[in-house]
Amino acid sequence: MGDETHWNSFANFVEVVSGARVTVDGLDVTYHSPSVGRMQFGWHGPLQVGSAEVEILDYPRFHNPYCQADFAARQYTIRYGDQTYNLDFSFVNR
Repeated sequence: MGDETHWNSFANFVEVVSGARVTVDGLDVTYHSPSVGRMQFGWHGPLQVGSAEVEILDYPRFHNPYCQADFAARQYTIRYGDQTYNLDFSFVNR
């Protein structure tokens, strides 16, 4: 994400971000962000931005006007006006 002040134009933003290097090694991914530097994440490893580890468990998975759910939730109710949609992933193996 960005704004015109930082990227000068949307076209420049697209060009720079599209040219950023992404490397994949099995289930480990490294993204060389043009704005924040190296970002690394793996199936078993932590999310790291630069050398800092970013906590990804102690916050809601969804917290918006349409759906609220804890991080570990397996069932979600999405509401918009009088419409409701329920998703149940409790049957999926972790």
